[in-house]
Amino acid sequence: MKVTLLRITFLIVIIGIFRSQGQAQYNLEKEDSLKLLLEQPQVDSLKLKILTELAVLYGSTDKEKSINYYLQAISYDMDNFSKARLLNTVGYYYWGLGKFNEAIDHYSKSLSIFNELNDSTRIGMVNNNIASAKWSLGKWNDALQFYQAGLKIRKATNDLKGVSTVLNNIGLIYQDFGVYDEALIYHNNALNIALEINNYDAISYSYSNIGLCYKMKKEFDSALEYHILGFKIYNKNENNGRKKSYYLANIGMVYAELDILDSALYYFEQSLEQAKLINNNHRVAIAENNLGKTYLQIGEIKTAAIYINKSFRLALDNSYQDLLRDNQFALAEIEEAKGNANSALVYFKNAIALRDSLFNMEEISTFAEITIKQIQEKEQNEKSLLNKNIEIQKAIIKEEIILRWILLAGGVLLLLALIYITRSRYSIKKLNTQLLESEKDLKQSNATKDKLFSIIAHDLRSPFNSIIGLSNLLSHFVKDNNVVEIGKSSMMISELSQKAMNLLSNLMEWALSQTGKMAFSPKKLDINNIINENVHFYTDIAKQKSITITNDTTVSVFVNADKDMINTVLRNLISNAIKFTKINGIIQILSKVENNKVKISIRDTGVGLSTKSIEKLFTFDTLDSTLGTQNEKGTGLGLMLCKEFIVKHQGEIWVSSELDKGSEFYFTLPHNTN
Repeated sequence: MKVTLLRITFLIVIIGIFRSQGQAQYNLEKEDSLKLLLEQPQVDSLKLKILTELAVLYGSTDKEKSINYYLQAISYDMDNFSKARLLNTVGYYYWGLGKFNEAIDHYSKSLSIFNELNDSTRIGMVNNNIASAKWSLGKWNDALQFYQAGLKIRKATNDLKGVSTVLNNIGLIYQDFGVYDEALIYHNNALNIALEINNYDAISYSYSNIGLCYKMKKEFDSALEYHILGFKIYNKNENNGRKKSYYLANIGMVYAELDILDSALYYFEQSLEQAKLINNNHRVAIAENNLGKTYLQIGEIKTAAIYINKSFRLALDNSYQDLLRDNQFALAEIEEAKGNANSALVYFKNAIALRDSLFNMEEISTFAEITIKQIQEKEQNEKSLLNKNIEIQKAIIKEEIILRWILLAGGVLLLLALIYITRSRYSIKKLNTQLLESEKDLKQSNATKDKLFSIIAHDLRSPFNSIIGLSNLLSHFVKDNNVVEIGKSSMMISELSQKAMNLLSNLMEWALSQTGKMAFSPKKLDINNIINENVHFYTDIAKQKSITITNDTTVSVFVNADKDMINTVLRNLISNAIKFTKINGIIQILSKVENNKVKISIRDTGVGLSTKSIEKLFTFDTLDSTLGTQNEKGTGLGLMLCKEFIVKHQGEIWVSSELDKGSEFYFTLPHNTN
């Protein structure tokens, strides 16, 4: 035993001497020295320590080798906390290599042990890690549920850096589903926390994700501003961090959207260099995909094919589903440019199938269910608070009764006691009445919203069932190379998808307004520009029924308004006008100034409304599917949103209509006279 200890002591001294040499040579020599120690007969605890040191030695330079040493260490007996910590580290290294399935496997084993240990801090951390890996594999709803579980724990443990990170990640999932306003709320909340704790990593991550939102909203100048701001903060504090490739790619994508392709290529090449530096296959595949698509945009087909094929092989080896989809779309374009129509069609079919499997009806429905569940939990909490208030008031009433008898027994203070009790009883009675009315309103509101969710669930299911059916037909038409039917089916799928997305957008905006999360940012706007944008958007849709849409006001009229809310109002009113106007009809939009208000009207030559129907508009009484002139469906939710948004602007909304003579919807906004 003494001989063994002398050998160990001697080798440790040798290791210390080697520290003065170059890092690469030092690592090799230290690894050899530690391996030599492992060959000596000694206790497991010392072997475990040596293996862990070897794993740490290669953690930043060779993750595969580091993982191998960690897995050897895990095979030895150790306490559960240490084992869970090492499993999480192995998962993290697999995630860094872009091997997400392996990462999830080790994260899950770590989480199971931490759950047994009831270690809240690490349970929250590992939930977030699993969610990140799930998200990278395109499993958005699984990721969302893990993120929400981790968020609750991190809030409870006051882990503000963790809360900021998870809020950002949830926002990214909302971006994937196209709900950008809700995503911005999550990212801005994350930014506020990051600024509060002054954490540069969280601040830069928040800025970059806000930039992604603006990019998806086609507001590229704002997107570029936020991306560059986030990158500057990150790059100032960390020269070669694992997120640098991510930030560079985000900037490059905005330049690509702006068609500034030389700048896009520069940032994508830098992103690829950083991804290779940290040996992250996922980031490498993304960078190569971005470079390939940009060279395709330039017209350099050979170079594009090289990068896209590299990215495709990495995606195939590591099951990166979203990249498999994007690469096959790009390969279809490349093969088409080469004149290989059959190969292009195969890639296109595979990409379509993969896209449908990633973003199908079940995924959208699950996402809607999770979001509605959040709203219902909030309402349940409010109801519980109301019940607690009622119990408190009952206790107060009981105390008042006791106090009354005490005062009555006082004799001398009888008169004062009577006055006090009278006033107290009046106040309590009034308060009880208000509480009962509030409870009644809450029950009615819950019942109405249950009806709303039922109708929306039904109306969501219908277009997606149609999409599934058309998709099956489309696959047959593709096999038969029936271009005409492929075109018709694709157009119908596009129309049905747009209708479903419009319904989801209305639902999300209504949910935001109900929970108080809808941002309201009025500013000076030219209402005619906004009207023209919406007329342009709906012109092609109206042409399908040979309907003409015109904006009959040509001068600029300025209002104080929130652009997103007014777009929602115009979108719903114009869409309804198209829905209830027959073929060859006319829709006119006018605006004029009256009494410091701007009045906008949408007039159609449609089927009109009865007096009874007009009385029910803009209320929950309209929550029934109403068929248009070509059996188009609706829920009435859009008109409720219109009223809420116009009232928020201190305006009014109303309608005048006669059966078979058309309708005219009006609303007013504050006039900006500056």
